[in-house]
Amino acid sequence: MKFGIFNAPYADPASPLQDVIEWSLQVARWGDELGFEEIWFAEHYTTGWQNSPAPELLIAAAARETTNITLAAGAHLVPYQHPVALAYRIMALDHLTGGRYIAGVGAGSYPADVRLFQTDGNNAEMLTEGLDIMTRIWAGEPFEFRGKYWAVEFPAYDEYFAGPALRPLQSPHPPIAIAGSSAKSKGFQTAGERGFLPLSFGMSAAHLRSQWEGYAEAAKNSGRQVSRDDWRVCREVFVAETDEEAIDLVTNGFMGRFYDEFMIMAYQYSSGTSLAPGVPMEDVTAELLARDVWLVGSPETVAQRITAEYEESGGFGTLVAFDFDYRDKPDAYRRSLELLMTEVAPKVAHLEKGQA
Repeated sequence: MKFGIFNAPYADPASPLQDVIEWSLQVARWGDELGFEEIWFAEHYTTGWQNSPAPELLIAAAARETTNITLAAGAHLVPYQHPVALAYRIMALDHLTGGRYIAGVGAGSYPADVRLFQTDGNNAEMLTEGLDIMTRIWAGEPFEFRGKYWAVEFPAYDEYFAGPALRPLQSPHPPIAIAGSSAKSKGFQTAGERGFLPLSFGMSAAHLRSQWEGYAEAAKNSGRQVSRDDWRVCREVFVAETDEEAIDLVTNGFMGRFYDEFMIMAYQYSSGTSLAPGVPMEDVTAELLARDVWLVGSPETVAQRITAEYEESGGFGTLVAFDFDYRDKPDAYRRSLELLMTEVAPKVAHLEKGQA
């Protein structure tokens, strides 16, 4: 099993953006030093709890401050920008990172973002059409495209202008990932149909199973083979020396505050789905989640919970830990990342495809 980090970023809305950016880059440096496989940077516009309108800027900055860790967008929101411009930025990032880059894309899920950009609920269609344009741009052959949302005329090579000439560094393009949060995610269906990587935001093993089933079915219907090794699963993780220390650092730290003040209500508003199976949403608290649902505790406890979730979901390749703003307790947060890699990872190293 591999490990990654997901930087939304989850931070205090009152925090200066520069401080949030510096924390994000610090976490990227720690991830690189500790041997994490990848770090994902999100894109959001209208929520102060996740101020990150341009993941490409963080990826570019982190590329200069890290050496080995793969830098990923989680995700570039295709409906909110012209796909030609995004295709070119993705090619530039591929070169800037030396190929240490995954181009995650998405449709966007926040209702306020939809209103901001006036996409009128057409985000899923716009993602599909945008991907059609982007993949043809990366191929480099001249084409004309007249779609429902965009029109493109990609010219043939011109000797005088010496272009268009830019191509991705990775062939035929950077790995593409699509994130999904709903049980039957449309994004996962698109990922399965096109052979892209799945990135899950799962609330339970049953929820994860349904996401994988939708992805695998779409891939099968398109004649594609899939591997659970490619599956990234994002989860809330915090590791400390003891269970009670970890629970205290969560419930009395920013991770607990983020859920109690924002995310629990956000889930209820958007889907009505409880974050704790069998528990009414009005009874859900961060402490309950830390004790019963999340991967929180001592290395032994977290390893046991990862193993159980792996087996119940059918298995996945990379566990991606959500990053929370612990600027007030940086040593505890770095220690959590360190324990995850040095003590938890060896305990779950036996979890491989086909052994669950």
